[in-house]
Amino acid sequence: MQIFLYVFIIGFTLLFVVVFFMKAFGLAYIGSKSKVISAVTTSKYKKYLVTDIIDGDTIVVKVGKYEMPVRLIGVNSPESVHPNKPEECYAEEARNIMLQKLFNNYVKLISDRSQDDIDKYDRLLRYIVLEDGTNFNKWLIQNGYAVEYTYKVPYKYQKEFIKAETYARNHKKGLWGDKAFASYLADLILKRIEES
Repeated sequence: MQIFLYVFIIGFTLLFVVVFFMKAFGLAYIGSKSKVISAVTTSKYKKYLVTDIIDGDTIVVKVGKYEMPVRLIGVNSPESVHPNKPEECYAEEARNIMLQKLFNNYVKLISDRSQDDIDKYDRLLRYIVLEDGTNFNKWLIQNGYAVEYTYKVPYKYQKEFIKAETYARNHKKGLWGDKAFASYLADLILKRIEES
């Protein structure tokens, strides 16, 4: 009986650790993937509670009794939770603004026909629309918390997002500020070198 208890405790502890890290890195959701995707895809006007902020471009929303990570379309913020890389310049500010604006608030999630429904990490790909109608993806870029990012194919708001980035850069907003930009640019160059 004692051996069973030890095995149970060790198994439960391992399960807890695995789920914790997967959730922390936006790699897991609780529930049936097909049910969650179907629920979010078929409801254009429903609002979802933001239950967690992974970083400056990924959140977790509650869909019924399930939780699902959501990656913002057209946005790339400095890395803050990558398991193999150090935190990049302006990552903390990007994550903090997400906490301030989104955490424990309701948002609309809008899909884009030009993009996949989910990415390779099983995150929903969506635009976030705030209560006042603001496209939050664009707002992040325009205020210098993220840069415009095109993954494979152009997306619906790509031209608007590029203009938003130009505005942020010209007005030295956020990561485009002199000191932050120099550090961010160095991080970006290193990332591109590693990818090539």
